[in-house]
Amino acid sequence: IMHGRNAAGNNTNRVRMDLNLFISTLMRQTNFNWEAYFFVTDDQPFDEELQEILHSHNDIRLKFLDIDKKFRPKYDPVNAAYPASDEALRLVMQKPECRWLSVTNGDNSYGSEVVESILSPVTPKVNLILLPMDSRNFATQDTFELRVRAGNIGYEGYCGYFEERHQKKMYGFARIPQPTIGGVDIASVFIERDKFVEQNIFFNEFSSAKIQQTCVGCQDGAWVEDMVKKKRWITHIPPFSGLKHMVFHGPSPLWCIASGN
Repeated sequence: IMHGRNAAGNNTNRVRMDLNLFISTLMRQTNFNWEAYFFVTDDQPFDEELQEILHSHNDIRLKFLDIDKKFRPKYDPVNAAYPASDEALRLVMQKPECRWLSVTNGDNSYGSEVVESILSPVTPKVNLILLPMDSRNFATQDTFELRVRAGNIGYEGYCGYFEERHQKKMYGFARIPQPTIGGVDIASVFIERDKFVEQNIFFNEFSSAKIQQTCVGCQDGAWVEDMVKKKRWITHIPPFSGLKHMVFHGPSPLWCIASGN
């Protein structure tokens, strides 16, 4: 689980709120067979504070991962924290007890049966699982032209459109991922560890600084697309089956509904 101070600035309360919410969704997983490795992604001094947050939850499955600062440059949109997340994967992939790997941001959250859906014996034998995901970004993207015409392009502008969409479609603007650039977010990608070790190709190898055919910050989609189309990884993309099986990019419209807000 990666987290940096860049987006939150010096707002300690916001950082704690993000992480405590995320951790609470881990603790509520119906399948207890998970471990979460938390690491800092940028050059900001956050290590001690992060460890204090983890210790406050008193759960040995919440682990601090010390990433060498050479992999933690000042945040920039091109690298988008992928140097740190790639190094975290290099460390965690050495643990044979891990069957599946996933990287997410500290401001995301999980439905309570996400781990169960990944580890379930009825899940097909695959190399990648792309779970359904909801994000406020989907709502803002899909309503952008409407909000421009209405003269309200702020985040609050999509609320009325979301209510209308939610009445027609239970999952609002949530999406089923697609293995293409722009079609998937790293938070909903679950990777079979053995296949990842065998392939040994990391996300930041698909940076826009290295590959002209991709976009800035699109390493996740470019990596998934390459694994599926060129490396022929077998992929499972489950349909919507309730909020308990979804990943939420916070703040997510559906997460707010599920929380009673």
